[in-house]
Amino acid sequence: MQDSNWSQRKKLSIYILFFLILLSISIFAYFKYQEYKTPIPSCNDNIQNQDEKGIDCEGICVIICKNNIRPIKSLYTKVIPSKYGVYDIVSMIENTNIGKSTGLQAYKIKIYNTNREKIKEIDGDIYIPDATRFPIILLNQRIDRDINNNVNDSTSNNVNENINNETIKSVNNDVKFADIELVNQNYIPVNKHINRVKVIDYKYNNQEKKLYIKLKNITLDKSNKLTVKALILNDTGVIAINESKVKYIDGGDEAEVNMTWYESLENLNNYRVEIYVFEDN
Repeated sequence: MQDSNWSQRKKLSIYILFFLILLSISIFAYFKYQEYKTPIPSCNDNIQNQDEKGIDCEGICVIICKNNIRPIKSLYTKVIPSKYGVYDIVSMIENTNIGKSTGLQAYKIKIYNTNREKIKEIDGDIYIPDATRFPIILLNQRIDRDINNNVNDSTSNNVNENINNETIKSVNNDVKFADIELVNQNYIPVNKHINRVKVIDYKYNNQEKKLYIKLKNITLDKSNKLTVKALILNDTGVIAINESKVKYIDGGDEAEVNMTWYESLENLNNYRVEIYVFEDN
């Protein structure tokens, strides 16, 4: 009789142990399922959670909500013939948001012929500061690199053999329009930028085909890695562009930078000059 009771208690203990193991597995599986079903909140889960002010923006997230910003504007984009087969491209960008930047902004510049057919696309990126109007400048762009995409299908079997200088010249002469697309504009808060370097004078030497620009650092702090961009305009818009670099200007000091053009600009007094100075980020 005693042995029978012991045997029953042993079986009961085994059943209880089995039940506890099964319960533990079930609880573990339940919480794992809940974790899978409801991911850990983050700034890229496409859900407004945590202390976010919108979907994945502000609060704990760095990105500024779109209803609190004004999109960056493209004021114009222009293709300027420089020399045979080579073009300079300028796109004027304006960010009117104070203390808000897209950081390193990706862009696509698309170039079209007279029929509005795209003949080239150029990808790039540039840092866009806050509360600033400034040009994106691309120098010495060969538009004929994408010429294979613009040759009539009837010559496609022998396209490389049939492309000659006259064909390239024809395509290049057909370059007429351009526009820019800013990709994925996500704004982040930044310290308001300060223009520490100003243009105090400039002059153009027609014989040398050079524009000399005098700069001054109006603060006591050293300015590093400066990019200087110059636009020459007449009544029709921009007719020439260029840019140059300055390693640094100590606080209170002056520096001179020069830019050379392929062709003479003749009397610069007949044109309007816009000069932009930025510290590279």
